Order: sequence, then C-alpha cells, then structure tokens
Amino acid sequence: SVYRKAFARYETFLSPLGPEEFTEQIVSLHDNSEWEFWGVWNGEGDLIAYSQNRIENGSCNYSTVKFDPDYLNLYPSYALFFEMNRHYLNDRGLKYVSDGARSISHKTNIQTFLIEKFMFRRAYCRLNIVYAPGIKLLVNFLYPFRHIIAKLNTTIARKITVLLTQEVIRRSFER
Repeated sequence: SVYRKAFARYETFLSPLGPEEFTEQIVSLHDNSEWEFWGVWNGEGDLIAYSQNRIENGSCNYSTVKFDPDYLNLYPSYALFFEMNRHYLNDRGLKYVSDGARSISHKTNIQTFLIEKFMFRRAYCRLNIVYAPGIKLLVNFLYPFRHIIAKLNTTIARKITVLLTQEVIRRSFER
C-alpha cells in the first residue's frame, strides 16, 4: 500500500508495478545478500515508509525509498534517513551512502531534503548517451522544440520530454 499510495502522487507517464510484479521484485532482491530492507511503522503497526538499499563496494545506495503520503505529518522520512545513515555510516563504517540519480520522469524534492536536513551533497557526473541512428536524428530534430513539447499533456509528449531532458543534461557537458 505504501508503494501504491506514493506512486499515485507522481505526475508521470510511468505505470506502477502490479501486485505480482512488486512481490516478485521484492522476493528476488531479498534472496540477494547485497540488498537490505528498512521500514517505518506507525503506532498501530502499519508500514508507512520503506527503503530498499543496495550494499556494494563499501557504500550503500538508497535505491528505492517510498513514503505513505497519509503519514507524512509523522515525519517518517526523518526517522528512516536518520537511522539508515547512523547504521551505515557510524555502525558499519561504510565510505558513503547515496540516494542515487535524480528522477526526471517525475518531480521530487528528495535530494533537496537530504541536502538540507542530512548534509548530503550533489555529486555531478557526465551523462554519456549513445543513440541508435534514428533516435539521434529524432532527438536533434525535436531538441529546439523541447519547451513546447514539455507543455503538452500526453503520454508520448512526457516520454519525449524525458528523452530531451536527458539530452539537455548531456549537452551541458559540451560547454
């Protein structure tokens, strides 16, 4: 329910996983020793937040973090990130933790929250993309119209906007 409720708030063209897909994904990750799961429960014992974390090369990636929007007033994000940071950085002595790359398929303020509340920092990296010839031609043709396409409210326009946003990021490194 946390996953479904969190996903329902996203303004995205992506579709949420169905119950069977979601369960299969969790079970497959649970069987892999690189993955760890964290949860926050309310006073009645209901899960209200969770994180799927991948431990690799002395670091931890907070891969998937979801919060039930009905319980945000209880600040589960503070509790979850505080305890995970304490555990991974202090108790286990990992080199660093990461929330990964920012989402460009839906709006999020998680990176800003982590920077302001938990002293995370942005670590920029070059985005390298190799397009198939037809896609490269399409991207180059549509690129000048990216602002217009971004205003269109269709599934295909949102998908193209994500592709063109990646191209904006890629081109920012050519300067």
